[in-house]
Amino acid sequence: MTTTKSRNLFKVLAVAILLSFVAMAFMACNGKESDPNAIKISNYDEFKEFIQEFTTSDYLDLEIANEGKYVLLTGDIDCQNEVLTPLLTKDYYGLEFKIDGNGHSISNFVLDNSCIREVSTAAGTAGAAFRVLSLFPRSDGGQLVDIEFKNVNIIVSPDDDQLTTDVDPGMPWGGTYGMKVGIVGYSKSTGANESAESNNSTSVYQNVKLTNINVNVKNHAATASVSEFPFSIGALIGLDADTTNYGENLKATSSMAIRQNITVDNFNVTVDMPGGAVLVGGVVGQSNWQRVTYDNCVVQNSTFKVINDGATAGTYDRENANVKLNDSVSLGGIVGGSVKPQHEIIVKNCTTDVDYIVESGNADNNVNAGTMIGLVVESNSTDTDHHILDLDENNKSTSTCVKGAVGATGTAVENIPVYQTK
Repeated sequence: MTTTKSRNLFKVLAVAILLSFVAMAFMACNGKESDPNAIKISNYDEFKEFIQEFTTSDYLDLEIANEGKYVLLTGDIDCQNEVLTPLLTKDYYGLEFKIDGNGHSISNFVLDNSCIREVSTAAGTAGAAFRVLSLFPRSDGGQLVDIEFKNVNIIVSPDDDQLTTDVDPGMPWGGTYGMKVGIVGYSKSTGANESAESNNSTSVYQNVKLTNINVNVKNHAATASVSEFPFSIGALIGLDADTTNYGENLKATSSMAIRQNITVDNFNVTVDMPGGAVLVGGVVGQSNWQRVTYDNCVVQNSTFKVINDGATAGTYDRENANVKLNDSVSLGGIVGGSVKPQHEIIVKNCTTDVDYIVESGNADNNVNAGTMIGLVVESNSTDTDHHILDLDENNKSTSTCVKGAVGATGTAVENIPVYQTK
């Protein structure tokens, strides 16, 4: 016979077990939000406040990273179609910590000429290295995970002289750098401007969605004179490179940067320029000087339209140091192009559905396009250069550097040449 006491004890135990399951479920769902290291942002007002603090601070980026903190979105951020201030500190530090979207989105914002920033290859220094138009002008080992950016309009107005940056003529490369455009303008593989041989974390972008991203560039201020330094546009990253890791610094043991589970839907780019090199990629405009993997990336329902009136043919003889992109156009479903010889680029499990429309002043020699990568400039100097292009068996289609794969009217060549890796 079951006594009243035993029945009551059973009820107490049952309730205790139930409460423990509820508590475990609550902790599982809210573990991040209760994390003392999380800087929680739940709405647009809080996001604007964070941007304001960030852009008026000296070293907030480093302080967040060094304290082991990170930004956690606890709600969708609707920016109400306003122009956003890019996240770059007063002393030119950028994203060196993690932003965890926690499944949420940052949506409905504009980036225009007022958002153009100048960044250098070294964190903490301004300089004539890159002009960028992006929400995150510079990332040093930064991370974007579990986040969506949607309904974004990136606009470069006509006749704007900010499109190129004059480089110190005393530097060996001279000339000008083209602008870098994307949610991240310039993504450096490692923090603190150190090589990937250091203990700094490589930049990571995982589970990122980019939906309804529109880029409109029109520049007829002057004929562009960019040679090695193109105008690079990507939905996620404009320039994906570690400018410290070149020559002997980039090795097979260097850390691998990861871009994984990137979904790009409805990325539409329109560029109208009188000349200069243009690279457009579904995920990244330009990728070089690093070991990087683009894994499980999907680019769909997208159109890249480039009008380039320039007719000076590009030259891609890297071995004889004669690389001049001149007025060329390079388009790739994942990466627009890699124009530096030092790289290991792995593209796997990726699919693309992109329409290419190109009007070129010299389409036969100036246009490169590929299902995955548009242009790859390689070197035979094996003593100092780490150069590997690895596409999985289903994605071997990418163009060579010789003939265009897209005609002047945008009619794609049916058989895009297969790129042979060295």
